[in-house]
Amino acid sequence: MKVAVLTIAVAMLTVCSSSASSDVCPGFLQALESLFMDPESRYKEVLEFYSPSSELIDAGIQLKKLVDTLPEETRKNILKLSDKILTSPRCNKGLQF
Repeated sequence: MKVAVLTIAVAMLTVCSSSASSDVCPGFLQALESLFMDPESRYKEVLEFYSPSSELIDAGIQLKKLVDTLPEETRKNILKLSDKILTSPRCNKGLQF
């Protein structure tokens, strides 16, 4: 369970620390929401839209299985946290604590 949360945290930080963070791909946000809220079959459809290799799809499905072990309220709160980070004025300034 900790691995899934850590993986998502790293992904969010990567997005926020990139120079293009103010222009986050809407598809990335849709995929992130699907990861946390949709059934596995729908998440796989979202991933397949971007034509990743089978290895990348398999990795995404493994992550989805870990995320699905989290309580629903926790998954909703992680999405709220993601939104808060991505809309923060600090997001495009990099990781300066």
